[in-house]
Amino acid sequence: KGLGIYEHNAGFAPLVTVTGSDGSELYKGFLFMKTITSPSGTTYRRSNFAVSGTPFTLNVWFYPDMLIKNNKVATRRLALGEPGIEAIITQGGQEIAKGVLRRGEKLNFAGNSLSFSEVRQWTGLEIIYDPGANILFAGCLITVLGITLLYLLHYRKLQLRFRTAAGGTPDEVSFYCFRHRSKVVEKNRSITEVLGLPGIESHLSFAEK
Repeated sequence: KGLGIYEHNAGFAPLVTVTGSDGSELYKGFLFMKTITSPSGTTYRRSNFAVSGTPFTLNVWFYPDMLIKNNKVATRRLALGEPGIEAIITQGGQEIAKGVLRRGEKLNFAGNSLSFSEVRQWTGLEIIYDPGANILFAGCLITVLGITLLYLLHYRKLQLRFRTAAGGTPDEVSFYCFRHRSKVVEKNRSITEVLGLPGIESHLSFAEK
């Protein structure tokens, strides 16, 4: 009832793991990348992500099909291929580690390590309420029904020929009426009676259309 569900955004979410010096998992979870579209292309980034239970903050760029060329990180395509991430790890506002890693590789920092194993795709949906949508749909339905009835209902062509009593040139007037309305004017009925115009001779005929 006036509600519509539309795709708002979409992107990737790598499963990031932060492992402590003793091998225990300090954090593990899917990191939802923000999709950023610009004239230069589409990038996937997550900024200032505070790792729960640790003093570390992550800034991550995700590449669906990572390519390293001339010491620059890029992606071959936006479809998932050989994914990789570029990460900057900070503590107290100070950068403590930076690196590029592929799936299964580790970035070591302060006795800990960062890695990612799985990548999932996500889709963001939005629900929009449009109170005028029902009125629009109803109008379209009425229009379709009207056009359908126009072609289904048979109608007759009504021809009226009349001339003045003084003997002028006969004129002809034609108009259409639906079959169930044709009884309004009976066949061979005087036009003077129909139109209420004295001094006019007429002929009335019906023609199926």
